Amino acid sequence: MDAVQWALSACCEFIFVSSGSASPKLAGLLAIALLGLTIQAAFAANLNQRIGALEISAGLQEEIEQQHNKLAAIEIPSSLDSGMHMQVGQSIKDSFVAAFRRVVFICAGLAIASALAAVLTIRHDKGNTSSELDMRST
Repeated sequence: MDAVQWALSACCEFIFVSSGSASPKLAGLLAIALLGLTIQAAFAANLNQRIGALEISAGLQEEIEQQHNKLAAIEIPSSLDSGMHMQVGQSIKDSFVAAFRRVVFICAGLAIASALAAVLTIRHDKGNTSSELDMRST
């Protein structure tokens, strides 16, 4: 079971076992699972592109690409010479950084969208202090 499958099964189990309002918990867990899928898909696509550009046999390419669910922990075949081993290792590292960067940009965008939604939905009473607002709401 890879990390994404584990996250999705943990999400479902947590929702059924948890008490109280499950909606925010569900949203948070689904967001984590979707970000996990995003990083894995971005890593695999980037790795395939980088490994494809290297001059290694199709069998070794496939052996490396089949391990994409391990992300940066991919085991590089020992049959490669030291120079190619370093290039493959660098391709794996660069692919992970690119995938991580994509997820960070998505999270930053979601944070900005959340801040904008808060600004647009929270009512501001000009001229009232926070204590006056608190007294009015009770």
